[in-house]
Amino acid sequence: MLLRLLVRSTINRARDYAAYLMACIMAIVVYFCFTAIKTDPVLSKLKSAGERLIFGGTIQIASIIIILFAAFFLAYANLFFMKKRRQEIGMLSVIGVTRLQISVVFFAESLVIGTIALLIGLFFGIFLSKLFGMLLLRMMGISVAIPFLIS
Repeated sequence: MLLRLLVRSTINRARDYAAYLMACIMAIVVYFCFTAIKTDPVLSKLKSAGERLIFGGTIQIASIIIILFAAFFLAYANLFFMKKRRQEIGMLSVIGVTRLQISVVFFAESLVIGTIALLIGLFFGIFLSKLFGMLLLRMMGISVAIPFLIS
């Protein structure tokens, strides 16, 4: 009975799940792209020491900012998602579901959503990291040929 209620609730809240999943995917893609740019072997061998210094420092600062932004963004998205489910939590408590069972269900849902977001985010991150690297170098005025790498 509990499983049937949860499946029905999941179907009814598909829009909320999709929004939360997209938020997770976007955070993963952005972080993956900046990490891939930071560790790219071609970009680490720029022509002059000045270009290396500017590029390395900029990427390091951007990476820290992105980590902080992603952490706050995902925490806010998770809080928003849980607030929208407050009525469902109350209904489950009324029908006799223990807090431990509710916690296990939410943990399992988060684990599934996180795994799906990680796989999709890595897939898009692999393909978008070259694009972001090329855009970043163009904005900095540095011309370097970047091959397509999967790291």
